[in-house]
Amino acid sequence: MRDTRQYEFLDRLRFGQTPEERKEALRALKVLESESDFDDNSLLELLENEDLIFQTYAIGSVGRRKYQGGIPKLKELYIRSNNPLVLVELLEAFYQFGSDDFIDVVLNRLKKQGKKFWHKWTGSSTKVGKYENDLLLDQILTPSLKYFQLTGSQKLAKQILPYLNYEDSNVRWHTLVTCDKLGIVIDDDKLSKIEETEPNGLVREQAAIIKEKRNRLTLQNEE
Repeated sequence: MRDTRQYEFLDRLRFGQTPEERKEALRALKVLESESDFDDNSLLELLENEDLIFQTYAIGSVGRRKYQGGIPKLKELYIRSNNPLVLVELLEAFYQFGSDDFIDVVLNRLKKQGKKFWHKWTGSSTKVGKYENDLLLDQILTPSLKYFQLTGSQKLAKQILPYLNYEDSNVRWHTLVTCDKLGIVIDDDKLSKIEETEPNGLVREQAAIIKEKRNRLTLQNEE
């Protein structure tokens, strides 16, 4: 049976009169999470709660506790949710697990959204295209790249390399970092082009770092 303190703190989290009261309730819940008698199964119920405060708390708690029993439910929620706040919280939970359990669902989501992003929206569809683009950029793509940096492999090259041409410089930078960390090879000509034509200084710098590492490795192998 769920610890009665959980009910109390969850009520404060949802109905607290001030932001500080709600923050204090969240801190108290996190303390309870570290106790052996914390009811992990209750989190599965909260994952389905329509109240966004409860749902995002439960997602974060499953991630912090690395609760293996919550993995299937997190995957299911990530596949069907279109709420940006929920998606961000889910990706953060995936990252905290530090495992490759979620790579397939993250890739599938990127493929699904990516088809809409790369499509040439025209006429009355323009607003829809902008929404999908913003969703991919702000809520899915960058956190997904961060997750891949921790758990991915060179096998993701085909899915990741196209984002070197993404319109946002932050995404291009994270794509370079992801490739560097996973050992995904970027063509020398592409790196040179980035150094020469990229408008963002941080992106140019990251391309130069990767190129310098490659040159040093080549020299070491020749010695």
